[in-house]
Parts: sequence; structure tokens; C-alpha cells
Amino acid sequence: MANRIVYYVLILPVSYLPYFLLYRLSDFTFFVMYYLIGYRKKVVLNNIKNSFPKLSESEHQQIMRKFYQHFCDLVLESLKGFTISEKQLNKRFKVRDRAIVDKLYDEGKNIVFVGGHYNNWEMLALGVSMQMRHLLIGIYKPLSNKYFDEKMQKSRQRFGMMLCPMKQTRRFFEQDFGTKTLQCFMEPKNMLRNLTCLLFMV
Repeated sequence: MANRIVYYVLILPVSYLPYFLLYRLSDFTFFVMYYLIGYRKKVVLNNIKNSFPKLSESEHQQIMRKFYQHFCDLVLESLKGFTISEKQLNKRFKVRDRAIVDKLYDEGKNIVFVGGHYNNWEMLALGVSMQMRHLLIGIYKPLSNKYFDEKMQKSRQRFGMMLCPMKQTRRFFEQDFGTKTLQCFMEPKNMLRNLTCLLFMV
């Protein structure tokens, strides 16, 4: 019951917000997280200092503030994947140069896509499946919460992507998909944990 309440009372209503309201909510969430609660600020600041030891204290603080702003935008943007329309997705996500990928498809070659979790990877996963000729297959680690794992799978497969649990990778790729594939690795666990944390802060 608690899972359903979180999904239908918190996640979906936020997901249906237009972007200009979503970013206002993100601004408010940033204020709460950064100024009122100080969520993991010591850890973040220490990591920044270790990464940029030659910068001044004020520069460290500036980077940390921008990180939290970006983090709030990213988590709330990720919610749009549950309800975003095809029209909205095509407007906000573009594959600019498909020449190399199309060439590999014409040559009958599969692709392994490796990338970091930078910016909105949820939108990338949805958009690539619509704009590539290859069949997109996401290799992911299932959530321990079966309810939210099912919701994440449903969301990510709306525009044609297939999902493969990590432990079933070998058996999964023994299949004949009837086309060339683009394989990418996905990890929804941290995003969902951060999302739930932010929603309860708000």
C-alpha cells in the first residue's frame, strides 16, 4: 500500500507537471535540501576539495551549490519518463549525427553503448530507442522493490526499448532478435532512492 501511495500521490503528479512548474519545484527542493537540511553537504564538499585541491574555499562552495541545483533538476526531470509524450521527447532529445551508427547497422553490426550517468540518462534511454534503427536493449540491475521495479520497466519500455536483467544476460542474448542491437547498461537503483528522498524532503 505504501508503494502505491508514493507512486500515485507523489511520483505521478510531479511527472505530469509542465516543465516550467517542474523546474520551480526543483528550485524549491534545492532550497530545502541545500539551505534547510544540508543533505550530505559534508560528504559532497569533501569530495570536491579532494578533486580540486588548488581551488579556493569560495570556489569549492560555488561548485557544491551548482552540483545541488543540477542534482535536483536531474532527479525531477527523470520523473517525466513515466508520462512524457513522444512529441515532447522528440522535442527535447535529438541524436545529432547518426551516420556512424547507421553505417554499422547497414554492415550488420551490433553496438555496445557505454556511458556515464551524466545529465538525464533516463531521457536518453527513451529517446535513443525511438531515433535509432538498432533495437535498444538495456542491461540493468532489478530493484529489490518489485512494485517499483515493474513501474520502472514499464516506463523505460514505452518507446521500444527492451530490458535484460543482469543475471540473465547470457541467456537473453542467445536469442535471435531479427535485427541488430544496441546494448546499454542501466542502473535505476540510485535514481529511485534519490528521488524518494527528495520527494519526502519536499
